[in-house]
Amino acid sequence: MIRRFSANPPDPFSGYEAVNKIKAAVEDVCPGKVSCADILAFAVRDSVARSAGFTFPIPSGRRDGTASSAISVFSGIPSPFFSAQQLIDSFAAKNLSVDHLVALSGAHSVGVAHCSAFANRLRPTADPALDPAYAAQLSAVCPGGGADRAVNNSPVAPDTLSNQYYRNALAGRVLLTSDAALLTRGDTAARVNASAADATAWMARFAAAMARMAGIEVLTGAQGEVRRLCNVTNN
Repeated sequence: MIRRFSANPPDPFSGYEAVNKIKAAVEDVCPGKVSCADILAFAVRDSVARSAGFTFPIPSGRRDGTASSAISVFSGIPSPFFSAQQLIDSFAAKNLSVDHLVALSGAHSVGVAHCSAFANRLRPTADPALDPAYAAQLSAVCPGGGADRAVNNSPVAPDTLSNQYYRNALAGRVLLTSDAALLTRGDTAARVNASAADATAWMARFAAAMARMAGIEVLTGAQGEVRRLCNVTNN
């Protein structure tokens, strides 16, 4: 069964309220030393450990950028409407491989997507790659022209990070065009099948990919700054 949520699309900075609370607590103990970038990286690592029961190394020492723009952040994130080749190209631009792409896609076993992110797979006709029963459930939750509700990425164990995502993909029960796209190429489809079949191997690949991603475009040393508040620069 699909869980329903009454939710509007999120404010890009709404998560910073929680991050700023963490930042304030850290500043009380260690002022001006721990960046928001490090706090976010550690929060991701600890969220994986709490949800999935495994972890990965995250070095410290990041600095925060001196510009703050939601547009620049979201422009670097792959679109939910991307094809397999567009996903591969997007990851390659960040020096991430096809292995990294498929391993990290497993994060879609948790979280939510808004109806607007997958309505193209429901109308005017359902995407044939969608399981028909699942498509009917999604159409009921996301009526045409209705509220932009949020739906769990996974209809199975949606609060647990796991390789369930890949089993969902093989069953035609993933939400996004970009999720289904992984089955449209031989190389990505083979990796989906391998991850669905072996949870332990997927965990190792996911951990390695997360550690690799945590090192992308990192500022260190005298670069950037250590912000006092995570959603604004110091000046």
